[in-house]
Amino acid sequence: MYGEDNKLRGFTLVELLVVIAIIGILIALLLPAVQAAREAARMMQCGNNLKQLGLAALNHESALGQYPTGGWGYAWIGDPDRPKNHSQPGGWIFNVLPYMELQGLYDMPSGKSGADKIAPVAQMAQTPISGLHCPSRRAAIAYPLVAYPGLPIDHQKYRTSGGETALMDKAARADYASNGGDVFSHIGMFNSGFSIWGYGPENYEQADSEVGTAGFKKIAAEVNGIIYAGSEIKVVDIVDGTSCTYLLGEKYLTPDNYYNGLDGGDNETILMGDNGDIARWTRLGDPPLQDRPGYPNYTTFGSTHPGGFKMLFCDGSVRTVSYEIDEETHRCLGNRKDGMAIDGSKL
Repeated sequence: MYGEDNKLRGFTLVELLVVIAIIGILIALLLPAVQAAREAARMMQCGNNLKQLGLAALNHESALGQYPTGGWGYAWIGDPDRPKNHSQPGGWIFNVLPYMELQGLYDMPSGKSGADKIAPVAQMAQTPISGLHCPSRRAAIAYPLVAYPGLPIDHQKYRTSGGETALMDKAARADYASNGGDVFSHIGMFNSGFSIWGYGPENYEQADSEVGTAGFKKIAAEVNGIIYAGSEIKVVDIVDGTSCTYLLGEKYLTPDNYYNGLDGGDNETILMGDNGDIARWTRLGDPPLQDRPGYPNYTTFGSTHPGGFKMLFCDGSVRTVSYEIDEETHRCLGNRKDGMAIDGSKL
């Protein structure tokens, strides 16, 4: 027979409520730390994505003697049967595919022409690449292409490929962009003599002609970044030094348009030529930004990360840059030849 001291005793309601309250307080204290740890891990993965893209770009430079070209413009898509210099319509993402172990994707339209080229071009452009997405922002899937009414060319749904057009309603996206310099590269494009609406040569024949060569020279004379329309930048062209010049980085987007294709800098296929979808600039008055609702901007760098964004330099190093970076310093890091060598390790 049990004595009084051996009787089983349960919790009172008050004690139970106190325990629940304590657990709730502990969770509330731990949750921000857990979220911060997760964001730190995602930011590290984002930096690693840029590191791998940097290795691909540097391997491209080692193999071909130049950083990947910026292609022609948003009316064009990459063509594996074309050279990788100013005669290549596709931009930097298309040109580094073979150095990302994605040769099969790069070669999809190879050797095909006419109607036979349309399907593989569309498949290539709609294939998502996980290494091109910041894990803090969105998943690597195909996103909508939206047709804007009233344009002379339906850039949102057709991509020219050697005279044929590929009809698509979705396309792969990227959260990273090349450094086009501190001058908006389309200024050079407007002054090149090329088609305005195509943002580049009207066709392959024009690109290969003296008009094409002269047009790309005009662009190069006005633009000072690393990757832009028709670019053929070599290491020796980076006068300010590879450790003092941006190569690639995270691009700014408004969260309103992460998924819908309505952002002017996120509405095309990533395998096209020079455009705000795959290139950004460091112009004064256009500082880097943390993603914010209600503010579309298709020209500047930035990210969704709190505190800073990731940038890849031409020497292959990846660094976190503060949104509060001095605008003049940021501009200089985009200009490869202004004589203002900035120590990127002190950002």
